[in-house]
Amino acid sequence: MIHQANTKINLGLRILNKREDGYHNIETIFYPLPFGDELKIKISSSHTNSNSLKITSDNIYVPRDKTNICFKAIANFLKEFGIRSFFHFDISIKKVIPIGSGLGSGSSEAAEVIKHLVKFFNINIKQDGKKIMNVATATGSDVPFFLISKPCYATGVGDKLRILRNFKIDYKILVVVPKIHVSTAAAYKDLNIGEGYNEKLVFDKIEKFDIKDKELYVNDFEKVILPKYPEIKNIKDEMYGQGAELSLLSGSGAGVFGLYKNESDATSALKYFSDKGYFARKSV
Repeated sequence: MIHQANTKINLGLRILNKREDGYHNIETIFYPLPFGDELKIKISSSHTNSNSLKITSDNIYVPRDKTNICFKAIANFLKEFGIRSFFHFDISIKKVIPIGSGLGSGSSEAAEVIKHLVKFFNINIKQDGKKIMNVATATGSDVPFFLISKPCYATGVGDKLRILRNFKIDYKILVVVPKIHVSTAAAYKDLNIGEGYNEKLVFDKIEKFDIKDKELYVNDFEKVILPKYPEIKNIKDEMYGQGAELSLLSGSGAGVFGLYKNESDATSALKYFSDKGYFARKSV
């Protein structure tokens, strides 16, 4: 079965504090975008008394071993639902979204795998919804959002979600990713966040998108990523120069998005960044 994954932007990302487990509590608004990687998933009975997984991809940087998040999704699913039969899993990943972009493509792939497993094993979503979300949370902090794939206010490590049913961005969204890989671990290290940092919530009262609130939408990672990677800062500045009403780093990666009121400005900017050799994609 072929699955079309999607992706996301973070409309603001605030790092609240460091947790005892070494992770960080955050505050953000996740907003889904209708494009992403393509997965082909095939499950067959195993001829041995063990499970096996084969991962292939058109991108040499996609892990083929247990470090791949899709492997984690399968392992967590089988454990959570106590499945004792053995299977061979064959997953082919066609990468559309650059790795390290901050757009959540890996987590989105894992969510598509979980959705496929739910259908394959005839899991009752109403009865076992909590178990399904347990699988997603154990797999990765952004994976629960991609199971929902609706605008969400998120806290915790990104796993505590509240759907924002009236949140709609009536702008053309342009995403641009340069050929730069930004390490999330390094970005957190550069922020050097201790306990008690930035504890006050800012996005929790937001229910609808209003461009008048654009000063609220800050991404804390811009403090360390933009000075370290001038090319990413230039993209953000150029977006404003080409008519974007808001431009922001998405997540902790190299991806930058811009919101354009005018279709012509967004289309012109798309061509400009594409001609420069960047990954560039515009929402329909």
